Amino acid sequence: MVKPFTTKEVSKSILIGVSKGIIYYILLYIVLFGIITYYLIPYIITLTRSNISIEDPARFTGYRVLNWYVLSWFLSLSIISTVLSRHIPYGGALSSFIGIFILYIVFQSFNFGKFTGYIEEYRSSYTLNISPLMYSLFYILVLTTIGGAFISIAREYKKRREKSY
Repeated sequence: MVKPFTTKEVSKSILIGVSKGIIYYILLYIVLFGIITYYLIPYIITLTRSNISIEDPARFTGYRVLNWYVLSWFLSLSIISTVLSRHIPYGGALSSFIGIFILYIVFQSFNFGKFTGYIEEYRSSYTLNISPLMYSLFYILVLTTIGGAFISIAREYKKRREKSY
């Protein structure tokens, strides 16, 4: 249902957008990618039987929890997404594409490149590259989001068509 462009409704949309942006920032940027990429995956790598040490510990201290640039992108895109979905016809589908853009910003913010380490048992170093995995998951998410957008457009079109009769 499309809401009118009154001051009260637009201010509600902005407030909802700001809260969604902060929640997305916490869930996507801090929890999902920051903690998992910089702390959990290297910790899991070191849990094997071999005595593995990660060569570059300074890499983990370089992660900033509060990145104002990314937070401003999340807030502005969430406000735009909320205004689209609440006030513009077929805005829900456009809102899902903005969600993909938010996820793409997160992917570009992190370097999903290489984890390097050294196995003392075998006196060899290793490199683990998880970028193909992350980007393939991103492409799967893009395809399902495009499908969901088409489904939401079809549902809204069907509702509007039924109302006109």
